[in-house]
Amino acid sequence: MDKKTVIEAIQNTLNEAFGFSKDEVNSNLEKSLFLSPYRMDAVSMTYLFLLLQEKFQVKIASESISNYQFSSIDSIATLIMNSR
Repeated sequence: MDKKTVIEAIQNTLNEAFGFSKDEVNSNLEKSLFLSPYRMDAVSMTYLFLLLQEKFQVKIASESISNYQFSSIDSIATLIMNSR
């Protein structure tokens, strides 16, 4: 699975679970999910973390959230790629 495919799957998850449009996500791949336009809180980030672990059948270290590796679409895609 290449990074583009992983990003598309993350986009679909953000759309289905949180209502973000694919265009909105695609134009903000490097932006923090805590900032505009996402403004996700800790509960939403934890839910996304669990959804993506299940979707990709990977185990992502929980420290990834606290050290900001799990903070943007691009960084999450990289984490998933490295966890496979």
